[in-house]
Amino acid sequence: MLDIVSGKDIQRIVKRPYLKDIDVIRARLIIDGYEILSYFQGPHPYNTSLFFVPPKVKVASLLTSRGCPYSCTFCHNSWKGLPFRQNSAQRVIDDIQYLVSTYKIDALFFCDDNLFADKIRLKIFAP
Repeated sequence: MLDIVSGKDIQRIVKRPYLKDIDVIRARLIIDGYEILSYFQGPHPYNTSLFFVPPKVKVASLLTSRGCPYSCTFCHNSWKGLPFRQNSAQRVIDDIQYLVSTYKIDALFFCDDNLFADKIRLKIFAP
């Protein structure tokens, strides 16, 4: 992303190796607290996926996995060739605790396509 923003790769498609350990991703820390708090207030006219969130409820979204463990022929994950990767259960717990303690969120919205793919991991952070 930095190469695109800096203009180094503006004329072509940028390909980089995928991250094997997605526990290292901390993108939410880039945004300052004020912007995050105003974004969390639901419902927002630009965020139609959270239409069910009552007004004044602070909701955060989490993406805890990338890719898919299955090989469905109709899915983009099959032809991309990227393996299924997920945050560790402890990382998900840490992220939830961070969001609650720092931003006082009231609800979580999991953006994962395959949140339930690893039931053992799920039972650790959502007993």
